[in-house]
Amino acid sequence: MYASAYTPLLPGQKPTPGVKPVVALDNAAKAFEKLYPGIHIEFLPNTSTEGTNQWYETEGAAGQLPDISWVQGPYVNIDYPKGLFTDLLPYFQQPNPFIPGNKKWINTMNPEAVDSSIVPGVKAGTTGVYAVDGDWEGFGFWYNKALFKEAGITKPPTTWGQLVTDSQELKAHGIDPGATFGAPIYNWFAHIFQPNALGASRMRTILGVKGNTAGAVTSEENAYFYNHYGDWLNPSKDPALIDWWPAAKALLSTWDPATIDVTETNASTAPSPYSLFTSQQVAMVYVEGSDMPKLVYALPKKHQFPFGMFNPTSVMGTSKYATNLVTYQDVGGPYVGFQFAISTHLADSTMTPAKFKAALAWLQFITTPHWDQTIVNEEENAIPIIKGTTAPPVDRTFQQAIDKYPFWSLSAFDTMTSTSFDTIDGLFLEYVNGFISFKTAEKEYDADAAQIVAQFDSQNAGLMAKFTQQENARLGIK
Repeated sequence: MYASAYTPLLPGQKPTPGVKPVVALDNAAKAFEKLYPGIHIEFLPNTSTEGTNQWYETEGAAGQLPDISWVQGPYVNIDYPKGLFTDLLPYFQQPNPFIPGNKKWINTMNPEAVDSSIVPGVKAGTTGVYAVDGDWEGFGFWYNKALFKEAGITKPPTTWGQLVTDSQELKAHGIDPGATFGAPIYNWFAHIFQPNALGASRMRTILGVKGNTAGAVTSEENAYFYNHYGDWLNPSKDPALIDWWPAAKALLSTWDPATIDVTETNASTAPSPYSLFTSQQVAMVYVEGSDMPKLVYALPKKHQFPFGMFNPTSVMGTSKYATNLVTYQDVGGPYVGFQFAISTHLADSTMTPAKFKAALAWLQFITTPHWDQTIVNEEENAIPIIKGTTAPPVDRTFQQAIDKYPFWSLSAFDTMTSTSFDTIDGLFLEYVNGFISFKTAEKEYDADAAQIVAQFDSQNAGLMAKFTQQENARLGIK
């Protein structure tokens, strides 16, 4: 098994000084092997080689993939060669025998994770669900309580407007307010503001869902609703898609330009937000994952400081299009380290029906609430999402949010072509760093969106013709 970030300490390996070794998955393996003495779980090393596209391709072609691998579900049969992994969806409909009373394994899973793992994702391909998800990556603002107190701020902000005000107050007291990764900032902020501006009703229509059913806007949907049914995803006709940019700039303009004035291609040149935070050079950082606690607690006692995490739950007042839809949980999602797939015989020449049965049982075993919570919480970089699990206290609010609110993912245009990300993110950074006016940014955004959609339509003409026919029928358009 290649277990990625959850790979336990292997025989002969020595733990890194000052770093607590990961042992939970190994403990689970020992418990499983006790139930089934004829089965042995062997873990592969977690190096820079495993888990790359080239590794899946070369090892799969040679029939040498491990029985179980960490795999990001939506990439199967699209970014990876077809036929490497087994569609698990039929088995999701069967009981998990390790959960008393369970009638369908899928009923224990986070529906947003299952939905977002369905293949095809943004392109046509062999359909199915090829990985079981057990963790979730959350974004949040980690903040230094002592530095906030020094600026007279006694509690974290709950609205975007208060976040901006607090950031300005920190700066006024000579405290560097915040930092994030150098890029991609557009993508993260778009997930907060764009679904919010469109509102629940339009998001449900675009995604074709009812109630709070999860969904991620695909490139096909982006292209369709750019040209059809109200042109909701056409910024030249619906400015809501970009009207939030000034609110993002209001926050980022209080931060040190060195932390954001970079592009995706040279993001590594930006200062590490983790280093800036743990050295108390900034008051807050907006980052993914939940490993900040172990970084702070790893500091010498005299350098540790009180900290916490928050997310503004309201963006009302940031734009005339802002709604009361809660969307902060839409940043992040599954695909951290607990996404495991079973190889086919084509990719793993040692795979047999008996071995597949054992591999399936092992995945069912580690996706019980007890083991999912134990494994994910130990690694301290994600949130467990099997029903019945509890995240660490610092992540509990975020876990409750992804259970309570819909996961409606939208970051318009930036993943539609091979160059669209750099185009849109680069424009956003030009604006927030003060190189162009908002009026200029609006015009360029409209032009870039038109060009990206036209290129996508041209490259996927057959797919879009079929998809348009399908959507027209769904929406009653003749």
